[in-house]
Amino acid sequence: MKKLLIAGFSLATLSGVPALAADMPLKAPPLPVVAATNWSGFYLGIVAGGEIADTSTDFVFAGIPGLAGTPTRVSPNGSGGLVGAEAGYNYQIGKFVGGIEGDVDYARITGQGTSVSPSGFFMAPTQQKIDLYGTIRGRVGFLATNDLLIFATGGAAFGDVSMTTAFVPTGILGGNCTNSSCGNGAVSATRVGATVGGGLEYAVSNRISVKAEYLFVDLGHTSTTFPLTLAVSLMAANSSYQEHIVRAGLNFKLGGP
Repeated sequence: MKKLLIAGFSLATLSGVPALAADMPLKAPPLPVVAATNWSGFYLGIVAGGEIADTSTDFVFAGIPGLAGTPTRVSPNGSGGLVGAEAGYNYQIGKFVGGIEGDVDYARITGQGTSVSPSGFFMAPTQQKIDLYGTIRGRVGFLATNDLLIFATGGAAFGDVSMTTAFVPTGILGGNCTNSSCGNGAVSATRVGATVGGGLEYAVSNRISVKAEYLFVDLGHTSTTFPLTLAVSLMAANSSYQEHIVRAGLNFKLGGP
């Protein structure tokens, strides 16, 4: 009898094991591991945005600054849009990313302004332009997250610039180009300068990133002299060309992981 009771108890215990196992919750499968963004590699991209030119021209007659008949400084600032292309290379070490980037942009920014001499007898309507320009820059940044790069940038800049101006009477006391001095001057050149800036870049995937950045560009100066009628000396026009640029970019990584 005792043996029958032990056998029955064992059978009941074993028969309940499958039911108990069926009631236990199943362990969830592990989540897939997402690989961290790898920023190292070459890339190509496009950029677009806007810029404000900070340009100016100073006039000097007969090599003597500040003469009463000489127009004062004029600032024919302009603004407009830009489009361009860029290429570069990044190298990642931990959370730091360094590299080099170059771009060429088309803007055609034109500004116009007029200055008047302290005497009020003469004026100088002036136009300054910045057309095609580009930069070659180093970049260094820190990864705030695996996908978000905060960077600073700086290097060399180059661009096509030009200035045209005229020296004419304002018409006070009947002044004109018959009885007063007149003249015209112009200059165009490709200038090399410097640029500095910074921005943010976000990796949408391991192959595609988008960015927003600011650049300050200084393209240096141009100088020209031109003769004036009824005068024995030359008028000099010394011009400067700077830009403030805000733009967005879309980059495509080439090769690599």
